[in-house]
Amino acid sequence: MTQPAHDEPATVLDPGRTRPEDGDLTLLDPGRTRPVGGGPGFPEGLPPGLDARFVVVRRLDRGGAEADLHLVQERATGAELVLKLYRGTGADQRVRTFLAGRESRHIVTVLETGTTGARGYEIQEHLAGGSLAELRRAHPAGLTAEVLTGLVGQVAEGLAEMHASHLVHRDVKPANVLVRRLVPLEVALIDFGLVMYAPEETSAADGSGTVRYMPPEYISGQMVSPAFDWWSLGMTVLELATGAPFLEGLDDTMLRIAVTGGPIGTQSVVDPRLRLLCRGLLAQQMDERWGAAEVTRWLGGESPEVPAGYAAPPGAAEAEVENAYTFADTAYRNRTLLAAAMTAGWEHTVRLLYGTDPEPLRTLRDWLRQFPGGEHPDDPGEPPDVRLLRLLRSMAPTLPPIHRGVNIARGTLPELARGAVENDGNLPGIVRDLWRHRLLPLLATAPAAPGLAGGDGLDRVDREWQQRVARWSRMAAGIDDPGARAVLESTDRAVRARLTARRRALSLSAVTADDVAVAELRRTVRSEARRFRLSWFTRLAQDPEGMWLALLLREHAETRAEQEMVAAQRRAWLSRNRRFREWSRRQNRPVALSWAVAGVFLMVSVCALVTGISDLTGIASDAAVLDAWVATAFAAVAALTVEAVLAWEIGGRFHPAYSTLGTAFTALGRAARSLAGRGLAMAVFALVAVAVALAAHQPVVSPLAAAAGIIGWAVPRYMRWRSDQERERGEADRGASELLANRTA
Repeated sequence: MTQPAHDEPATVLDPGRTRPEDGDLTLLDPGRTRPVGGGPGFPEGLPPGLDARFVVVRRLDRGGAEADLHLVQERATGAELVLKLYRGTGADQRVRTFLAGRESRHIVTVLETGTTGARGYEIQEHLAGGSLAELRRAHPAGLTAEVLTGLVGQVAEGLAEMHASHLVHRDVKPANVLVRRLVPLEVALIDFGLVMYAPEETSAADGSGTVRYMPPEYISGQMVSPAFDWWSLGMTVLELATGAPFLEGLDDTMLRIAVTGGPIGTQSVVDPRLRLLCRGLLAQQMDERWGAAEVTRWLGGESPEVPAGYAAPPGAAEAEVENAYTFADTAYRNRTLLAAAMTAGWEHTVRLLYGTDPEPLRTLRDWLRQFPGGEHPDDPGEPPDVRLLRLLRSMAPTLPPIHRGVNIARGTLPELARGAVENDGNLPGIVRDLWRHRLLPLLATAPAAPGLAGGDGLDRVDREWQQRVARWSRMAAGIDDPGARAVLESTDRAVRARLTARRRALSLSAVTADDVAVAELRRTVRSEARRFRLSWFTRLAQDPEGMWLALLLREHAETRAEQEMVAAQRRAWLSRNRRFREWSRRQNRPVALSWAVAGVFLMVSVCALVTGISDLTGIASDAAVLDAWVATAFAAVAALTVEAVLAWEIGGRFHPAYSTLGTAFTALGRAARSLAGRGLAMAVFALVAVAVALAAHQPVVSPLAAAAGIIGWAVPRYMRWRSDQERERGEADRGASELLANRTA
């Protein structure tokens, strides 16, 4: 006995259970856990009782779910055997009894069963020929009809003996059939960890098994009967005859859809006798499926009747066509199965059909013309993902509602919308597709499938979604905060795109959220409203519809609340320090006067420089120079008087906000940055040079102009100071009121 190949499909675990990192092929019973290593008390070796009898040669299957498998050598005889050491008490006693007394050579021989400590064990014969999975990989074109016929007879014999004891294997697959001898081929069935006692048709408590080999009644309703194993044998024969697993590459979800969605295609089986066998074993209805009697007749050369309606079930007369379409190295003759495969490989399909090469799409459309209604809608102006969805829906209306790998259903939309709000992966793009291209009504007709919800109610969701967005637009126009409206009506393309995507996702959440989610959102938004203390946000939070808009505007509201908090702190400071600020204004008048003198001194220095240049260079006449010196003196007196009065009135805050020096340098700095950013600095420098040259010819102009500028500029500076004073008084009064309100609250 050898371990199953590691690339074979893994047996499905029960819900809530996980695999170890190196992968599982079988399954733990509910409630049991995996120990690390070999088990309690003997992490890597054997239990003491077995260790005395056997030496471990190597471990065969470290990832076994219900047991550890070891190739061991018996110390007394040197014979190589397989030790199956269960992690619990082991197989059901009825299974142990059957294995101990089994007659068929095509069931692995169990030499001994027992219990050591708390763990059950089995000693089995060692079959070193490998599994049918390995044999299939060695023959990629498939095994011959002669070999497969002999193989079917052997496995059928083993299954018939199990079924006579009311035992259903539940995990028949190539990896669980080992080769006892190659020539002539002789095999034995192994791995009885999922065997179920079923004296009559019954329902399993879980979905254990390997999905690729599960029959439709088990996938849909977990029904167990001997028909389960005959279906699994049919899938095994199909795989060995074609050289590839059924729909290789599809995940378990899409396999469930394919198996329950319609008949399994068998035209890829070349030999007509094997094809007949597959059709009989893979009948969709369990009561019409071939069993031991029909397989025995087939082995005898007869042709038992294939279940009526297999090739042409209701509504699917065109189930298969003669010419195949190859997708992902698999030939398809059934368009529903092809659509399922394309759905499972969504991104690959989009690149293939809607990439730069138009030939794959053209080839597919030509192939689809073999079916009734073979023309399929396509709008090249739509995004590739939307085009693919419309194509797949027209190819296979019986598939469940899936778009870009996501099950789109009434029950899944809340999570989808929440992920889109959080910008999770491709979910914003999916929501955008659903909204822009009105895809929900298209998906509303899609049925459910095992593990996937149907599209029932999606058309109603679409209508409510449209109405919700329209109501939000009207409500947004009535928000009395200009900043909030500016956010909603932003003209910045990036900001608007981000906000639009978020609004779409939130509106979908609003439509699909349940009462619990709505109540939680209401608590969250109202809590934030109390924290933000913004009247417009509070009104939105109190409105059942508006609270979603409040969530949309939360970032803006938080920013505004922070700004309001800073402003409130400033108002409180102004109120508390009103008298101190007035005292400071008066106390710092000498400093303010010094800044006034400095400003006038700078003006006089510039005028004297210009006049001196005129005098030294002889550009202006002596009379003009004399007039300039007299004008400079008068200008100095006039400017100093005005600047001193202004400084005395304003006091400590005179510089730099209102002084000639401070405001002049501030204005010049802004102008320089603006002009430099526009590349105009050199042009301005040239104009200043020309102005200085002209002033040197008429030096009397510079002191008069400078004095007029300072005197004239004093008025707006004084008015600005008065305005600032009034504003600060108002803020201080408001701060005093807020402080009083806080004390009395």
